[in-house]
Amino acid sequence: MTAPFAPTQSSAAAAPSELSTVILICQAVRVWTKARAEGAPAQRALFRMLNERGQGLLAPVFDGLFTCAEIVREKPLLPGSGCAISPDEARLCVLLEAMNGPGGPSYGRVRNERLLTAAVASARTAMRIETATAAEQGAA
Repeated sequence: MTAPFAPTQSSAAAAPSELSTVILICQAVRVWTKARAEGAPAQRALFRMLNERGQGLLAPVFDGLFTCAEIVREKPLLPGSGCAISPDEARLCVLLEAMNGPGGPSYGRVRNERLLTAAVASARTAMRIETATAAEQGAA
């Protein structure tokens, strides 16, 4: 089930980089879930998509994050479609600080929360490094 993304006052004024990150996360979730559904190597599919943006290093990071999210949720991630962002995509965007929303990884059981918290922290760090690297290469 997907809900159309309805910009709030804070998200409507989001910086282009924040919107770009939301789009990146949604595309990554969709590529990852599609590859897994088809029995294809999900990390390889993620790498192809991310490498086009110069951010191929994020493929294993997102693969691990999405896997952790599924473990904590105890069910598969549900992708959105077209312009409609799924609740799972929105939650991941919030966790990665790309969108405003309720904070904290509260998908499931407390014992699994540490797993997702660690994956989110790693993903945030890798995304900052990759974004800075891509910006430096674009400026050069």
